[in-house]
Amino acid sequence: MENLAPIYAEIVAHSGTDVVYRWVNTTNNSLKYVRGWFVDSAGVTANDTNFIDFSLDLNGVEVMSEQTTTTDLGNITADVPVALAATSGSLVAPGEFVELKLTKGGTGVTIAGQCTLQFAAVRT
Repeated sequence: MENLAPIYAEIVAHSGTDVVYRWVNTTNNSLKYVRGWFVDSAGVTANDTNFIDFSLDLNGVEVMSEQTTTTDLGNITADVPVALAATSGSLVAPGEFVELKLTKGGTGVTIAGQCTLQFAAVRT
């Protein structure tokens, strides 16, 4: 497997509106999700009513969902990476898409930072 350059999503003061970041696999290989992480520039206090849900869909199949709640991601310290774990072995074939979705729970919470997703090429 060959590691590819990571996919970045720059998140600028996201709070109220749900957002979808979408990328298409333009390589000639299937891509395997290796790991992902989120770094918030100011920090986030966990809240079970007002939170952000990070979800990752690979060609329409959700493989990861993490929330800024007390029972999931918990408090996020500024400038410290938080792992975004996904289902092992998740693949994206050539021409298929990757979606990172940010949806709010309750009134949401303001986040600002960078989400990074790392994939590796799988020879088919």
